[in-house]
Amino acid sequence: MLLGGLSGVRGHQAGAASVDEGHLIQTEFKHYLPVFSQSVLVSSLFYDYGLGKYYKNSQFLAKGVKNSVKLQSVGAGLSFSDAGSYAINVSVAKPLDNNIDNADKHQFWLSMIKTF
Repeated sequence: MLLGGLSGVRGHQAGAASVDEGHLIQTEFKHYLPVFSQSVLVSSLFYDYGLGKYYKNSQFLAKGVKNSVKLQSVGAGLSFSDAGSYAINVSVAKPLDNNIDNADKHQFWLSMIKTF
């Protein structure tokens, strides 16, 4: 399981923490604004939390080797979509911890989807 990234804790890079066992909580507050007859603009504020173990079986780890990681982030996003046609999503997230080496201060995410 990858704890960081667009489908995980969005304030961290994709693959920031690869764990054998993990839990992820994503909470969002959204505001919907109809734009055209089928299109909608959605603004959101979110909080992400991930907790995991690097090794499910830690009996062979040397003493003092850290086996768990906790990641948290907050952020905001905008989404513009037309049901059954397309979706454009952009978000920015800031990590609330420095549990990962070389963690960036912010992550920017852009995704575009076209259905057919």
